[in-house]
Amino acid sequence: MVFTLVYLSTMRWGLSDPELAALLDQCRRRNAELDVTGVLVVRDGDVMQLLEGEESVVRRLYGRILRDPRHHGLLTIWTDTTEHRRFPGWSMGLEDVSTTPVLPADRADGPVHSQLQLVESVGTAEQRDYVRRRNAALRGALVAGEHLIRALSVILHGHDPATSAPPDGSTRLHCRACRRTGEDARFPCDVAVSVLEDLEQALP
Repeated sequence: MVFTLVYLSTMRWGLSDPELAALLDQCRRRNAELDVTGVLVVRDGDVMQLLEGEESVVRRLYGRILRDPRHHGLLTIWTDTTEHRRFPGWSMGLEDVSTTPVLPADRADGPVHSQLQLVESVGTAEQRDYVRRRNAALRGALVAGEHLIRALSVILHGHDPATSAPPDGSTRLHCRACRRTGEDARFPCDVAVSVLEDLEQALP
C-alpha cells in the first residue's frame, strides 16, 4: 500500500530563483533515495507538497520538514492510503502557480512547473485559455484553505497537458492521465474541465 500525505506551509522568507531550484533538486535527490514520489506546488511564498511512499518513510520525512526552519505554519491537510502511486515517475514534480514562474520546464513530455509555458509553444488559443484559468484557480485556492482539496484534485489525477507526435509530424497536446488509461486523450479532457469549473464556482 502507498501512503500519501499533503501539507501546506509558508516559507519564512521569499525563495529566489536559485533557492527554489536548489530546493527542488534537494527534494528530488532525497526522495529518489527514499523511494518517495510526489508533487510540489509553489505560489510565491506558499508551499503545498504531496508526498507518497511507504508510510513510515513518508512520516519520517515529514518530521524533518516540520523541523526545517525555512517553513512556518505547517498544516497537514490530507492523508490517504491507496494501492497505487499517483506520481510513479516523479521523484518530485513542480507546479509553480506564482504570478511569475521562475523555472524552466523539466522536459516537454514530463512534469513542468508552468503548463502555460507548454501550451503557448504548441497549444491552441482554447487550450491556453484553459491553462490560464487553471493557474488562476490554483492561486486562489492556495490562499483559501477550505478549497485546497478541490485544488488538489486538479493536480492529483494528472489531467494536465503533455506532448504527442502524430504520424503527420506535428506536435500536439494530449491529457497525460487519459492517455495512460487509453481513454480519449484530448486536452483539456472532460475531467479537467469539470474539476476546474467546480473549483471556480467554489472560490470567492
